[in-house]
Amino acid sequence: MRIAIVGGGASGMATAYWLDKQKHHVTLFEKQPILGGHIRTLNKNVLPNQSECDEILENGVLEFPTVFYNFVAFMQELGVELEPVQIGSALLFKDGRHFLSKVAIQKNFTGIQRLIEYLRLDALYARSAGFIMKMRFSQTHDFYNQPLSEPLNSACTRNTWLKLLTMYSYSIPFEIIDNCPAELAIPMLREYALVSWVR
Repeated sequence: MRIAIVGGGASGMATAYWLDKQKHHVTLFEKQPILGGHIRTLNKNVLPNQSECDEILENGVLEFPTVFYNFVAFMQELGVELEPVQIGSALLFKDGRHFLSKVAIQKNFTGIQRLIEYLRLDALYARSAGFIMKMRFSQTHDFYNQPLSEPLNSACTRNTWLKLLTMYSYSIPFEIIDNCPAELAIPMLREYALVSWVR
């Protein structure tokens, strides 16, 4: 079968690869002069446009949670070396309030301030206990045909943070994150606290 794929980013390239393995005739169309989209890294896989340029420009999300099982398996099939990475996140409000993940706290605070930050994070977890239990015991099919805005329907710190994590993990603009399919986001989010990340 002859198949055209529009877009040479990660999804387009992966789709072309799998279809080619199934012996389809694939044509990939990309408006940029190079493939890669949001995962392209300059000076790693393309020559820079300046002479003697030692800079490396990371272009997009390069760390992935290990619960992206198909992606990790695909990288292993391609022989892409994955290394463990400690990912921290932070939520910073305009009014000065903030919440940091455990890794971010460890990397940025010591002494009594570290204790205060842990207590702030623990309080957020305590306020979210019911939600955490509901998500932990839900099944993916419980979220079929739902946008992310349904399970994360209240305007609170926890839901803002979870939407930002989804945005980061899936490279989705925040303006449309509410429309992200919940069946994609929730399985990743419910594992987030215990998941390992790779680069």
